[in-house]
Amino acid sequence: MDIELHYLLGGATTAVLILILLIRLIAGQRDLVLTEDVVYEFLRLNEPDETISKITLGRDHKSALAQIKNTTEFFALRSFGNKLVHQRFAGTDNLAISEQTIRIQREDISHAPLAIQPETEEDLNFWIKLASEGKPNATA
Repeated sequence: MDIELHYLLGGATTAVLILILLIRLIAGQRDLVLTEDVVYEFLRLNEPDETISKITLGRDHKSALAQIKNTTEFFALRSFGNKLVHQRFAGTDNLAISEQTIRIQREDISHAPLAIQPETEEDLNFWIKLASEGKPNATA
């Protein structure tokens, strides 16, 4: 009795998918939780020439903004699974701030805007002031 190839491939594929699902369920979700220490360490390793003067964490702890000292330049950081990715912005022209959300427009339509809800009102006011004045006001 010969097993036909398409049955064998289908069964093997199903077995692999079930195994992956079981591993995922046992291991649990692995989303990186951002803290100020995580952001500082990541930027220290990836942007060693820059000094950060202000870090604003999002309420979900999956996104953050980090202002570069004595400039209006900043980094937007977000967790991507258990990894951290960042993007540098040259100024505050692409910031749109509403009542509780900082929205960052990115280069083109292929990149969706980032929306960050700061943890504190003080953090939101910092970015409102920076965007309106175009001048840094944080000290480190």
